[in-house]
Amino acid sequence: MINQNVGAVVVIRDYEPLGIITEKDILERMLLANRGLNEAVAQEIMTSPLLTIDSSRSIEEALEIMQKNKVRRIVVVKGKKLVGILTERRLLLARNSLVNSRTRLPQ
Repeated sequence: MINQNVGAVVVIRDYEPLGIITEKDILERMLLANRGLNEAVAQEIMTSPLLTIDSSRSIEEALEIMQKNKVRRIVVVKGKKLVGILTERRLLLARNSLVNSRTRLPQ
């Protein structure tokens, strides 16, 4: 995570997402429990069941699910296969960009 500059990774098996490991998960489940990072496997640290959204759903639906569940990331799937991950920040930026493009006056 540090090398790739990411705040979360999705744990998968056969292309199917099983859980997510966030910086917060590592802090709470490893460091605050005084366990070394080499003392656990992903399945012990990950948050599961995983909160997902189908790739055909809207930005608003994704934000609503995230706010309702008090999470900052949601995993995007197509069927049962992992497609990507969305963050609350990127969704808000995308929504604001769409709103701004609709409200601009024609030149």
